[in-house]
Amino acid sequence: QRHVFGAKRSPTCANNALKRVAIDDDEQFPIATKAIQNNFYMDDFIKSVETPEEAVEVFKELQPLLSQHGFELKKWISNSDAVTEAIPEDLRSISNTKQVEVEPNAGQSSVLGLQWTVTDDSLQVCRGTSRAVELPITQRKILSLVSSVFDPIGLFAPFSVNMRRLLKSIWTKNGQHWDDAVEVEEETEFLK
Repeated sequence: QRHVFGAKRSPTCANNALKRVAIDDDEQFPIATKAIQNNFYMDDFIKSVETPEEAVEVFKELQPLLSQHGFELKKWISNSDAVTEAIPEDLRSISNTKQVEVEPNAGQSSVLGLQWTVTDDSLQVCRGTSRAVELPITQRKILSLVSSVFDPIGLFAPFSVNMRRLLKSIWTKNGQHWDDAVEVEEETEFLK
């Protein structure tokens, strides 16, 4: 009936319980069960749909289904006023209020390590992208920089792949010497 949160297996147990809800109620709540199976990342639910009507339908199925099994989704946020109005105020994210005009960061929400600006529906990779690298540049520092970008859904991959390719070419040419300074022409290429 209960499980300690904080144990190593806690996230797996929570996800398993959530997936079990989808299996048990598949026929009664088809939209919600599909959303549970495909649109949860740990305890974050993220879904994009074509119309506000579809979003409201997902909310109207998902919220009661999860609630009857002891899961309560809060901090709902949408870039559509029609969807926001369909969600009770106590379940909305504070970022979804009309404070957007008053506070400059009020219209932003963190989504899987990305910054989502609700008002213009844009995503921004914000962790690990502007980090100073001290000289001399070594393979260890390059790998650290490349790995510091938190991008679980791969939006930044087209940009970070060049740094990974640079590191691979350095390894191919010089071997893996983690703390040796990278040659000047490679260092210059890296700093571009």
